[in-house]
Amino acid sequence: MGDLTKWETKAATINIIFPIAGVVALLLLIVVMTVIKPKQPENQKKKPKEAAGMVELGSEEEEVDWGSF
Repeated sequence: MGDLTKWETKAATINIIFPIAGVVALLLLIVVMTVIKPKQPENQKKKPKEAAGMVELGSEEEEVDWGSF
C-alpha cells in the first residue's frame, strides 16, 4: 500500500476494516443474545402443589347475610 495516495489509503482502510468490525460486532451481539435468555414468568414456574393450594384458596365462597341483603 506504499504507492497509494492518502485518499486511497483511507478508502481501503474503511472498505476493509469497517465490514470486518461490523461482522464481528454482529456475531458478538448474537452470542450475547443467546447466552442471556429472558426468565420465565413466575406463574409458569410454580410447582403443582402450590398451584393446587391456590385453587383451594380461590374456590372458597363468601358467606352472604341474605337477611340484610
